[in-house]
Amino acid sequence: MNYGVKAGGTYKLSGRHFVTVNATYLTRKPEATNMFISQTVRNDVVSGIKAEEVISADVNYIIRYPGLKFRLTYYNTQINNQTWLRGFITICIITT
Repeated sequence: MNYGVKAGGTYKLSGRHFVTVNATYLTRKPEATNMFISQTVRNDVVSGIKAEEVISADVNYIIRYPGLKFRLTYYNTQINNQTWLRGFITICIITT
């Protein structure tokens, strides 16, 4: 079962200056292509697959004046329990 929680708030420093904060925590199922070891060659499934955990937050500083709007944003996302994939490419060149 996957779930998510989002929260946010705004703090008004003055009538034209704002600070906003948003945060998210959610879990999601892994992509189907990430569940197989090599989906184009073998039908083996990766063992120990867990739901991915996403933690995200952003902070904004906003200024609003007539004729001027300014926003400075810091954004960060961390994804845990991802499946590590490796791939390879075989190239055959035949010359005669």
